[in-house]
Amino acid sequence: MERQSWLERLDSHRRLMEAALFALALALRLIVWKMLGGPIIRGDARSYLNWAEGMAGGDFAGFRDYPLHQLYPLLIAPGFLMKAPLGPYLFVLQLALSMGTVALLYDAARQFTFFPAAIAAAAVAAAWPSFLLWFPYILSETSFFFFLSLFLACLTRLLARPEERRAAPVIRLLLSAALLLIARPVSIAVLAVGIPAAAYAVVAARFGRRRAGVITWAALAGALVALVVFFSMDTPLRRGVLRNPTVAQSLWLSTRLSSSSLTEWLPISAESREISDRFSSHLELAWDYKVHQAGDFIRVRPGRYVVLAARRFASYWLPGLFSDGWSAKHRIFDMLLISVLMLGTVLSLVRHRGLTPLVLFLAALSLGILTSFSQIDSDGRYRVPAELVCILLAADGYVGLVGRGEPPEGS
Repeated sequence: MERQSWLERLDSHRRLMEAALFALALALRLIVWKMLGGPIIRGDARSYLNWAEGMAGGDFAGFRDYPLHQLYPLLIAPGFLMKAPLGPYLFVLQLALSMGTVALLYDAARQFTFFPAAIAAAAVAAAWPSFLLWFPYILSETSFFFFLSLFLACLTRLLARPEERRAAPVIRLLLSAALLLIARPVSIAVLAVGIPAAAYAVVAARFGRRRAGVITWAALAGALVALVVFFSMDTPLRRGVLRNPTVAQSLWLSTRLSSSSLTEWLPISAESREISDRFSSHLELAWDYKVHQAGDFIRVRPGRYVVLAARRFASYWLPGLFSDGWSAKHRIFDMLLISVLMLGTVLSLVRHRGLTPLVLFLAALSLGILTSFSQIDSDGRYRVPAELVCILLAADGYVGLVGRGEPPEGS
């Protein structure tokens, strides 16, 4: 009788492994919540709670200025509507979103890799330090992680079986995309990769890869031309987009920030406040002023603008090299963690020839590019979504290196 490999033995205890995974995830979250004293209401948390309270009373004004930040307040609003005790409600909400993220990442991994790698990916994600750290904070992080994972689960399922002639997978993907879009603005980076990839896979399954490639690239080129034309013409719609606080502030900051250093950020923050105070009675003029400043900078110093963007991108992935106040141990730990993650990602891309790993890698890369466009990220907080995507690949790369498991067909 042929002896089972350790991977096959793990696979034969699937239910037990899954139960252990979710028990670990639950225990860690209960410990972290207790140790850090959740719910932690700091920074933007008050804005989310105010928006949620307004929504419970029928006021959806937040959608006017910050439409792509409103999903988290929508989830909090039922607590105000039911007049539930806020602390327990927020605990249940955060716990459901965080545990759901682990489950969805596990499901996404199962679509393109074998079981031991999928369970390893979910276990690492469940215990990932920065994922756990932000769990008690009443910020949009935890909800964004959940809806990002939901979209990835729907996307990887469709990519694994694009030949299915059913509308349900496509509808699920589009619904998850709509929810992700209003979870946080940087979701645009993931959608810009995931939706074309899904369209390519579906068209390729019906008409062949060559025709699908031509159609996909033509559609992307058309979309790019449309965007260039849109932003080159002075129309009320263009002015409205550029006056959006998120767009205007991001564009302005992209001409100022070069890293995640707080020392660099403080004078820039003071300048931003001074501009807001100057136009306090007409804030739309402040956004116009910042867009004008940014446009002048890019036209006059395009080389400098590219250097700033490259440095911010490096700072996004390696904040320990740029951020202030980190101890030597913290810097070394972070560098080691991200290096191990990147190596595993490369191993997965080398091991696989399917579409799914490439799409996941491009999604993480796009998140890094768009997030580093203007964010100050002195604590690595905005890197976590890209880390969660890379964890799926790294687990596949490392477990695949030592085992013989084959990825599911079509992945």
